[in-house]
Parts: sequence; C-alpha cells; structure tokens
Amino acid sequence: MPDFENKISPAQKEHEIILSDIRKGKSDGIGQFRDLLKRFPDFLPAMGDLAWALAKKNRHEEAIALYEKYLAIQPANPEPRWRIGDRLINLGRLDEAIDSYQRVLEKRPNCEDASTGLKYIKYLKQKTDKTSKVDVPIPSQLSPRQQENLELNKKEYNEKRLHLKSHPPQLYLESTTKCNFFCRTCEKGYAPYYAEDLRPEIWEKVRAEAMPWIVTISITGFGEPTMASNFDSILETSLHNGSHVHFVTNASLLNFPRIEQLTRYPVKIQISLDGATKKTFEDIRTGGNFEQVCERLAMIKKLRDIHLSEVYSEFSLIFVALRKNIHELPDVIRLAHRYGIMKVWVADYDLGGREFDEQSLRREPQKANNLLHEAQTVAEELGVELVLPAPYSEKQPPPAKSGLWKKIISARRLFPKPKRFPQRCHSPWSEPYIHSNGIITPCCASNQFLGDLNKTPFFQIWNGWRYKLMRWRIESPLPALGCRRCFVIWGINGGNAGSVLAQEGLLIKMFYFMETRLLSLAQKIYQLLQGAPQTPIPNYVKGRPIINKEVP
Repeated sequence: MPDFENKISPAQKEHEIILSDIRKGKSDGIGQFRDLLKRFPDFLPAMGDLAWALAKKNRHEEAIALYEKYLAIQPANPEPRWRIGDRLINLGRLDEAIDSYQRVLEKRPNCEDASTGLKYIKYLKQKTDKTSKVDVPIPSQLSPRQQENLELNKKEYNEKRLHLKSHPPQLYLESTTKCNFFCRTCEKGYAPYYAEDLRPEIWEKVRAEAMPWIVTISITGFGEPTMASNFDSILETSLHNGSHVHFVTNASLLNFPRIEQLTRYPVKIQISLDGATKKTFEDIRTGGNFEQVCERLAMIKKLRDIHLSEVYSEFSLIFVALRKNIHELPDVIRLAHRYGIMKVWVADYDLGGREFDEQSLRREPQKANNLLHEAQTVAEELGVELVLPAPYSEKQPPPAKSGLWKKIISARRLFPKPKRFPQRCHSPWSEPYIHSNGIITPCCASNQFLGDLNKTPFFQIWNGWRYKLMRWRIESPLPALGCRRCFVIWGINGGNAGSVLAQEGLLIKMFYFMETRLLSLAQKIYQLLQGAPQTPIPNYVKGRPIINKEVP
C-alpha cells in the first residue's frame, strides 16, 4: 500500500494544524503563519492564509504586501490580484481596486470575483449614504431572563412536561405570505391565494408577550420574507432583543445594500436552490431565474471576501430532493463550495396531493439512497457540511390516489413496528409558529390550529388544552396528523415521513383514517351551526398581485 502520509510535506502538515486551530477558535493564525513562512518562505498556501488572517484584523496594507509577494512567485494566478482589489476597497482606494480587477479580466474575462468586484465599486460610487455602520449588538447577547428560561425549557422538555412554566425560547414568525415565485413543490404554484404581511397588531403582541424570552427567531413562513414591508423592523428588533435570527430566502431580492446589511448582521440565511442547471432549477422553482441566483451567490461571496473583519452572518443552501433533481445534488454542493458556502441542507419533498407528488423520492428509494451517498462523498471531499434526511426505506406507502385495497395490503402488518419514530421532536415545547394573521400552529410543518392571538393571550394558548394534547400525542404511538407526515429533519420522522409511515401497521392507519373523517365531519357541523367563516378574496397568483379583479 502506498505511504500517502509521507507524501505530505512538513510545511503542509504544520499548515493543516494551524487551520485546525483557527477553526476551533484557538488562534487567529497570524503568529503561526509567520513562523511557518520564516522556515518555508515560498510556501504559498500559508502566504495566502496569512494575508487573509491579517485582512480579518483590518491590516489591509500588510495583506496587500503579501499578495504582491505571492504574485511575484506565481504571476499567472489571478486570485492574489483580485484579492488585492478587495483589500483596496476597504482602504477606500476604489480607482486602484478597479485597475486590479480589470487586470484580472484582461487575462480571465470570466472571472466572477473580478467582475462582481467592479459591480460593487459601481454601486459604492453611486451610493448617496456613504455610512455603512450596523447599529446592532454583535454578537447577540442573551439576557439573564432568556438564559434562565432556555435552561428551564430544556429541563421541561426532557421531563416531558405537558404544562410549562417556561416560555418558548424559539419562534417561527411569518413576516409575509407574499411570494414572487410559484414553485411546483409549493401550493402557491397551483392556485390563487390571499397574501398579506404580518399584521402590525400581531407584531406588537408578539413583541410584548413572546419576544422577551426568545433566543432564536425564524422570520420565515409561507412566503418570501424579504418581500415583507416590515422585514427590516422585525430583523432589527429581533437582533436588539439579543435573539439569533434565521430565515429562508429565494435570494431574488438580495441586492448590494441588502447583502451589505445581512453580511454584517449575526443572522443565519438559507438560500433555496433546487437544481444545479438552468433547466432543472427553473422547472421546479417556477418564476425563478438560475443566472440571477448564481449572480446573487457571487455577490454574497464577494462582499464576505471584502468585509472579512465584519462578517457575522452564516449562509447555507437548502435543496428539496426530487426524482428529477437528485442527480444534480453533487453539483449543487460544488456550487456551494465555489461560492464559499460550507453547508447544504437536503429536505424531503412534502407531498401535496397533486400530480407532482410522483417526483417524490419515495418512488425510487434505493436510487435515492445511492445518490445521497454519492453527494455525501462529494461534500466530504470539499469540506462542505451536508445535512441529509433519514435514509429511504425499501418499503414505502403507496401513492395517495391508490385504491383502498392496495393501501390495506401495503400495511403489511397489523400492529406498528415498535419505536418506529427515529427521534423525539422538541417543537411543541419550544417553537410555536405564529402566522401573519395571528393564528398559532405547532411548527413550520403542521397547520394544526392551536390558538388565535387576536382572541387569546399568547401564554394562555401556550398552556391551553390543544397544546397539552399535542405534547402528549407526539410522545405516544399516535402523534397528531401533521406530526405523522412531518418532513423536517428535526421532527419525529427524521426528515423522511415515507419510511416511518410504512412501519405503521393496519390498526394505526385505520385510526388516522377515522380521525381524518371525524375531524372533517366535526368541521362541517361547526360551520352549519356557526356559519362558514369568511375567507379573504385571493389577491396573489403566480408570483404577482391580482390587479383589478383580473381572472388568473
């Protein structure tokens, strides 16, 4: 067997140790890189990383000197040249930065780092407000009340308490239900719908009754959050509250001002990317533009490279896995690495009772598992963290449109498999979902009604009978309907509902069949007695407002 270990030079070994110390927060690397370069003066990886470490400390002149030394040794490499341009922007020497980028483009016309740098300089020169200070706590600090409540909440979750003294430390807050895409994986892609921003009175109640205890807030819901008129207010209020902020975006509205803001905020941002080619991406994410998303990713990378000393955000990609795009997951991971994004989430497709459900990976479980394994290999080679759903079982439930007899036969067993759920779910104890209209549901994956903030104080809903029943059921063999089909990775199904549904057995399936019918009957009786609720007139269709009662 070849001795690969001996092929790694002493300089490379020491370099890897320094990088490991930086990742673990043990060192900034500057002193160690300098010592390494004294002994190996032409070791370019250490030279480039030392320049990067100096730039993070705002020592841009020293970084430029190192990049120039790098160029003297390897003049054909374009990277040191465009990185010099990045440092010059920090020093306010924009014309020199332009020259640096243009020199790269003369030899490498397709260099995104250089071309995006020029676009950013154009924006800076046209910018009227030259200040770019971010007035938020960095990093966010938890208050004693938040910290104490968080510890109590963890204790009550571990003890499986039904009535909680703790407030939820996490929150999903739907900032808007408007969306400029109409994806085929989402019901917005199929029919007109009513869209609105988070109502001001609901936001005020959330601030007063929930925010003081919130550690993590996700301003994501059934829409594109950056379209919300109050997005900035929610974002900045949450950060001043000391909360960690997260949201998912299609990236279409991310421009230089917005990316400047988000790069310097301590937020976690997931960008939806369901394909690595134009055809696949635009067929699934209808209304989107693949080139535009790649341009936004290049802009994010460029601003994070330029503002190294002020980067507090964390970007990742989220990929909804389907039969028609799973083969492109390795290339999505390569795209992530290309744009400096080091984490990719993979989500199982949530069946919607439509023809597109045929794209579910449940139809080809073995192929899905093989391709996910291939993607994991690529991710490990590139150092990208890949978060996958649980493996697909060979035994999968039949399609929803299958006949009753086929569904009965597919149960394969009378009783459920013991411990069929791979894990517990913390959501009923920790993270309510507050909709833009004030309705409260358990989480991002369930629409089960738990209360209405317009009528009832939040903490009363939090410990109401519906929430207690939800907590009891999710620990039983008969979790609520929404939990049963949960597709999120931290839910009871481990992100793969199909594999767990296949283990239910006939008795459990009969129970849910009866529950569904009884709930439907109860709803009809209630409407007969109380009158059908008034539903808002749809005002959005296929990513745009419906104007003058136009027929879509």
